[in-house]
Amino acid sequence: MLLVCGSVRRNSNTEFVCNHLLNLHQELEYLNLKDLNFPIMGSANDLELNNTIKEVGSYISDHEGIIITTPEYHGGMSGALKNFLDYYSSNEFSDKKVLLIGTAGGGKGGINALNNLRLVLRSLGANVVANQVIFDQKDIDKDLGRVDSDLLKKASEYILTLSGKTLNEIY
Repeated sequence: MLLVCGSVRRNSNTEFVCNHLLNLHQELEYLNLKDLNFPIMGSANDLELNNTIKEVGSYISDHEGIIITTPEYHGGMSGALKNFLDYYSSNEFSDKKVLLIGTAGGGKGGINALNNLRLVLRSLGANVVANQVIFDQKDIDKDLGRVDSDLLKKASEYILTLSGKTLNEIY
């Protein structure tokens, strides 16, 4: 299983949630878009970039399931995540099981980003599961190093379902 962090912001809530999920699910492999630094789709065409794109595409293909996290920016997924997905096709995502997790800055945000992401992934042929989780600002306390335990448990349950395990195996 692959966990993708769709935020490139330093000290982001999305990355904070990802780190908590990685602590609970040490079997997960991790891909942080911040580490890739992909240029805007279509703006660069060099061999090194093409090799990186192919390597990451193979890495995606090698995983049975993917958990994709994104913040909500102006009612959609992060631009970095959309740009990343634009580099790939159904070759990497066809019939791939995908779980969506969002973070939002306040109020009732997050749902639009996940709906936007769901549409894009479905166009790539992914099997986006119905379950999803949104961590709002009130659910994240970086000062205390905490994420809402009920939401974390729900996200863990969905991750385990994606991988064919049960919640009792980690709690």
